[in-house]
Amino acid sequence: MNAQAKVTADHLRKQAILYVRQSTLHQVKANRESTALQYDLKHQAQELGWNDKQTVVIDEDLGHSMLRYYHRKAV
Repeated sequence: MNAQAKVTADHLRKQAILYVRQSTLHQVKANRESTALQYDLKHQAQELGWNDKQTVVIDEDLGHSMLRYYHRKAV
């Protein structure tokens, strides 16, 4: 069964929330392809039926290690 067949109308009534994450600035710089693939998930969600307004990308933590970053923005 392909991904499109698994997405129901009930799914499409909800937002698609995408959390882009790399733990350190070094990872962001060294693993550009990984970061790009994570951002590309927005396009994949749209191909599955979510519209642009329904797809939210959260990337405020990108490049921040949680060991030293305790004041995360509340969602």
